[in-house]
Amino acid sequence: MKALVTGAGGFVGSHLVRELRNAGWRVVTTDRRGDVDLPGDLLKIPLRSLSVDVVFHLAGFANPSASITDPADAWRGNAEATARVAREVRARRIVIASTGQVYGPRSDRPSESAPVSPRTPYSASKLCSEALALSCGREVVVLRPYNHTGPGQSDAYVCPWIARQRVIRCATGGNARCARGSSPRRIFGARSCGPRDSSVSFSPSKCAATKRAAGG
Repeated sequence: MKALVTGAGGFVGSHLVRELRNAGWRVVTTDRRGDVDLPGDLLKIPLRSLSVDVVFHLAGFANPSASITDPADAWRGNAEATARVAREVRARRIVIASTGQVYGPRSDRPSESAPVSPRTPYSASKLCSEALALSCGREVVVLRPYNHTGPGQSDAYVCPWIARQRVIRCATGGNARCARGSSPRRIFGARSCGPRDSSVSFSPSKCAATKRAAGG
């Protein structure tokens, strides 16, 4: 089996590439930068020559808070990039990484039939990316994960950020509100990062689920 993994240099992407290669897949990788086969912007790099069995489209604008001030970047990174990948790469199946935030704030665990209610440009652009992928005439699987965490994740994301603040509070006797140089942030789509919180998954589980979406 041959796969294209977009966002291969990212947190989930790097784990997935390793998982696929360990399983014997041939993997073509792309990301904006780093040690990948096709470095550069997904809206600009050549894609029409690519032919694979499965596309794992993980690249995109991933910061809900930043999308409030940069909605155009969220649209380009999610909707436009997804449309181009779905339209130009030859593949049997395309697996799209969307977000559980398309359901909006909820106190329960939504089913796939739950009504969508995106509340940020990030979640709205992800919902648009789903529709654009589904309109391409290919076999498409849409994943809507909530927050995920694990080894190697940047503290720019919510769970490592919370863990970092807790470590700092312990080290300072509970007197520090935030790390020096950081500021309180708005958190979308997460209630906590505890082990019983169904809105948070561990990165190996996320990769395994993503790989299963490739089907037979």
